[in-house]
Amino acid sequence: MKKLCMILPMALFLCFMVGCQDKEAMAELEKFKAQAEVEEENGALVRRVFDELNKQNEAVYQEFYAPEYGWYFPANNTQALTREEEAGFVKLLWAAFPDIRWDIVEMVSSGDTVMVRFTVSGTHKSEYQGLPPTGNTFKMGGTWTARIKGEKLVEVREEADVLGWMQQLGMELKPTEGITEEEMKAQAEVEEQNMELIRNCLEELDKGNAEILREVYAPDAAYYFPSGIAEAMTVEQEIEQIKMFHAGVPDLAYEIEEIMAAGDKVIVRFVARGTHTGDLGMGISPTGDKVEVSAILIFRIENGRVVEQREEADMLGFMQQLGMELKPKEEEK
Repeated sequence: MKKLCMILPMALFLCFMVGCQDKEAMAELEKFKAQAEVEEENGALVRRVFDELNKQNEAVYQEFYAPEYGWYFPANNTQALTREEEAGFVKLLWAAFPDIRWDIVEMVSSGDTVMVRFTVSGTHKSEYQGLPPTGNTFKMGGTWTARIKGEKLVEVREEADVLGWMQQLGMELKPTEGITEEEMKAQAEVEEQNMELIRNCLEELDKGNAEILREVYAPDAAYYFPSGIAEAMTVEQEIEQIKMFHAGVPDLAYEIEEIMAAGDKVIVRFVARGTHTGDLGMGISPTGDKVEVSAILIFRIENGRVVEQREEADMLGFMQQLGMELKPKEEEK
């Protein structure tokens, strides 16, 4: 009797445990079944989409594609096409290849994603993006990775053998037609002439000849200093500015540190050095000190004359060499 009293609670406990495990197993099974049903429904939706595309049913995009749908083709494209843009592209295909069809080769559903491997085939009977009809038949492979939400496609990332498709339509790969050797030589000559123009200009400025700008610059040339200002100075204003600097630093000399040319542009990095013995027109008395300022200039040249110049220079360092310093601005009283 004593043994029976001990066995009975143990048996009840075991039954309770088994019952709990059965409930957990059943819950897990139900969850698995529900997921399998969703995946089966997603696969069926994709099959329906392919069927409707083969029927050339324009309503397929409204019925099975979400408004926020994005088509990434190629798959790593950072900018998706909308469902309306994809629909427009497919209409071009229907028009150029009236018998076009998509055939599913294999399909795998997992979670909210369906992977499809398919083939596309058809006959080129009308113009396609500037390519006259060839009458050629084609067949190419492709893959879809489709994401589904709320029984609608929300995203497709696609890869397809477009190269093979185009080759079947009579296209071939050729090297891009670049610049010829003669054109390269002519461009190099122009760039060298442009650099020589700027070298000669700086040599004349070394001599204090600011008027050289009238010969080197076009009458309507624009001078931006600093380079980011919205309103350019005129050639006359630049000449006056150069004359002012030469008045304050009569022995001002320009030493080119680096010069290069690319297309219609010449870039110069130089250092201007001299002695502050004259009036700079800034209310700063001559200090007799040696000064230097580094600068980078970008010239744009057309027909042998400068049409635009943008300049940056170490004007803070220059002012500090003249005994100036930065201080908080005093409030007006």
